[in-house]
Amino acid sequence: MVKTHVSILFLSLLLVGCSLFETLNPKPELPETTTNGANTFGALVNRKVWEIRNSFRMRSHYLNSEYISISGNYRSKEIDQHLIIQISNEPIAEGDYVFNKSLYLDRLLSWADDKLDQYFSGDDPNVTFNGTLTIFKLDRSNKIVSGTFEFQIHKAGEATVNIGNGRFDMIYGQ
Repeated sequence: MVKTHVSILFLSLLLVGCSLFETLNPKPELPETTTNGANTFGALVNRKVWEIRNSFRMRSHYLNSEYISISGNYRSKEIDQHLIIQISNEPIAEGDYVFNKSLYLDRLLSWADDKLDQYFSGDDPNVTFNGTLTIFKLDRSNKIVSGTFEFQIHKAGEATVNIGNGRFDMIYGQ
């Protein structure tokens, strides 16, 4: 009888411990798509969740109605990756922006994976990329920029990086 109570007590503690561990170390999830300046940034990178929870690792800049930059840096023990999306020399407004190699002077995409020693920049002749950035909120009064993105970037001789279901909701600096 005592063995049964000890076994039940042990099992209960084990289940509570597992539940507590999941609460302290939640599984990564993509942030919700919002438009209120929630300082969120996330995507699926090669089908793995890439969510930035620290606002110091995400940036957005909007200057003179003709330049916007949205970037994020994802770090963990195993990963140190950076994504930069820039548009320049054209009016910035809500809408869709297509990215590809032929537009790289005004629409630039950069990807870096420091752990794998990869750096893909759109101005590199060995890099090809395509994708879309959609800005669905650009609130100049409250300095909020929100939207979605998806890209594919490839460097000759290296693996293709697929970035999908990207979303951001940030307060931009100038």
